[in-house]
Amino acid sequence: MPSFTPIAIISGFIFAGISLVLKVGISPPFGWFLIGLILCAVEYFLAKRVPHGYRFIALMMGASAIALAAILWRSASTLGIVWRTFMQEEGALGLQILYWMGLAFTSVIWIRPMFHRPKREVIPQSNEAETLTEIEPGKIGRVLYEGCSWQAKCENYERAIAPHQKVYVLRREGNILYIAPEEMFHL
Repeated sequence: MPSFTPIAIISGFIFAGISLVLKVGISPPFGWFLIGLILCAVEYFLAKRVPHGYRFIALMMGASAIALAAILWRSASTLGIVWRTFMQEEGALGLQILYWMGLAFTSVIWIRPMFHRPKREVIPQSNEAETLTEIEPGKIGRVLYEGCSWQAKCENYERAIAPHQKVYVLRREGNILYIAPEEMFHL
């Protein structure tokens, strides 16, 4: 069974729609509207099967075709274009396809990133740190945490923590880390 890429499926629908419009003799605004609906339906029905990197491309292409249909319909009603005579001119369909490709390209480049968020992997943070200075009870000192020097305050108010000791980060409030000495966890 041959495997089809999403681009091959979408381009097949586009060329089938354009050839249908040319054979049946539908007006270009209505034809572009149908092509836009078909592309939006492709996105709706194949959304789960399309790899994450290709999502919303068919939707953007369909929205561009619908926008082109609206532009053609509005310009035709304003200028009084008769489609049968207009489509017989050389290059009329080519200009429409070129304009649609420009709309689709810009929407895929600029609008699609708003909808297409790449999956972000959550990297677990380490909770171990090392004291750089002595931390007196209730006072702020410095710790080395994830390669950076942070201000830290000890949760244990009974005794000071010596420099170069292993501590655990309990929480962060603003730029201050609240730490506990390693000995608290060894009972």
